[in-house]
Amino acid sequence: MTRRNFNLPNLLTGLRLLTAPLVALMLLRGHDAVALFLFAAAGLSDAADGWLAKHFGWATPLGRLLDPAADKLLMLFAFGTLAVIGAVPLWLAAVVIGRDGLLIVGFALAWALGRPFAIEPSAIGKASTVLQVVFVAVTLVARSLDLNWPFGHTALMLVVAALTLGSGLLYGARGLQALLCWARAV
Repeated sequence: MTRRNFNLPNLLTGLRLLTAPLVALMLLRGHDAVALFLFAAAGLSDAADGWLAKHFGWATPLGRLLDPAADKLLMLFAFGTLAVIGAVPLWLAAVVIGRDGLLIVGFALAWALGRPFAIEPSAIGKASTVLQVVFVAVTLVARSLDLNWPFGHTALMLVVAALTLGSGLLYGARGLQALLCWARAV
């Protein structure tokens, strides 16, 4: 860790990391509006830290590592807790969390084999992430306002699941291709 890593964007990212378990805690305690506020604040901090890092040249290796980790942690806690309290089906949480878990395992395996590789985010992966965030936000708004919208919720849920599965398959294929190319070269 260098002094350069201690800047405002990384501080915001660190706070977002801390927000994830707080969102879960508020949901578990039935404080849906507070969970919504924290989730929205996390989203705003994500936008702010990205803008600051790019605009002022404050991007750091630590920030490039922590920013996606904070995003994944927030989604993990949000989907996991929403499934625990029955606001989303367990299978949807398993799809979202499972995809990210498999990606982490794949990268860890490549790293352990001494062949780390970078996979650029795909359009479907970005769309999946955006819709996951929208889905959680809409679910929290509906819970906070005590709204019942089963058809819209189900439709959005199915689109989130399809995009998440599609992006997981794409990233898995890219990772497998990178590992096979390495195996052929050895």
